Amino acid sequence: MRAMSNYHPVTLFLFYFGTFILIMSIQSLILAIGCLTMLVLINKGQDPRFRVFSFFIHQGWMSFVILVINVLMNHRGTHPLFYLGKNPIMLEAVIRGLIMGASILCLILIFTSLNLILTTGKILFLFGKVVPRFTLLTVITLRFMPLLRKRFIEIKHVQDMKGLSITTGHFRKRLRHGIMLIQLLLTFSLEEALQTADSMESRGFGLDRKRTSYVSYRFDRKDTFWCLIFFGLILMYVILQRQFYPDTPFFGYTMITLDDSLFPKGQAIWLLILSLTYFSCPFFIEGRERIRWYFYKLKT
Repeated sequence: MRAMSNYHPVTLFLFYFGTFILIMSIQSLILAIGCLTMLVLINKGQDPRFRVFSFFIHQGWMSFVILVINVLMNHRGTHPLFYLGKNPIMLEAVIRGLIMGASILCLILIFTSLNLILTTGKILFLFGKVVPRFTLLTVITLRFMPLLRKRFIEIKHVQDMKGLSITTGHFRKRLRHGIMLIQLLLTFSLEEALQTADSMESRGFGLDRKRTSYVSYRFDRKDTFWCLIFFGLILMYVILQRQFYPDTPFFGYTMITLDDSLFPKGQAIWLLILSLTYFSCPFFIEGRERIRWYFYKLKT
């Protein structure tokens, strides 16, 4: 499900900016679970190699830690479950911890999807003219960790073939092999960093002149349509959220009620519908492209 990658960077940025607003303003557990489910489906559609079970195993511990800390530190509420010493464990604190944990997982999924769709070239196109140095530094940082992990695996395979394994043998032997692997990894990375710096300098980066984008992105009618859809849904969500929670900050830690969090009704149902509709937009885009491709094959 990569049809979104064919859209203009402004359209993509608006969509992911809207998802960030929706996730950071969640006040309902049902809404948090719904958003988490939609983001899992989006990531699975964009990357068939995405393993849902593995994701929750490797990333779920952060949500569990947040849940435990919130339960132990927050004693506000009217529904005590039990007492841990003299401290009551409140049902509201458990629900708030689940909401915060689900929100963290949603943010991780958002940035995972963003890394697939909003490529480095599109990021440079969006912000390269406004803050060129900061944009380049951000792109290099986003590229560095996956590249470093790839190099680590390559060097580890070579070391294993030479009999210099870090998983077998005595502890001192494995430690010596691990230090050697890290030394090779850092040397390799620093050498390529110097080559990148020389390449940028030879291409005139940093000179006080206007720079053009390597790829020319065209903002057409479909981008206009979806930008209006994204902006309209975000605006409606913000207005309804302010009407339903008038006394709470939009991005903040607030006291929740069980009825609003577990049994949404009235405007809360509309917030749920708007959020799920917003997160369903990538599926609508993908469906549109597949329908167009189907009729194109019929004509040919």
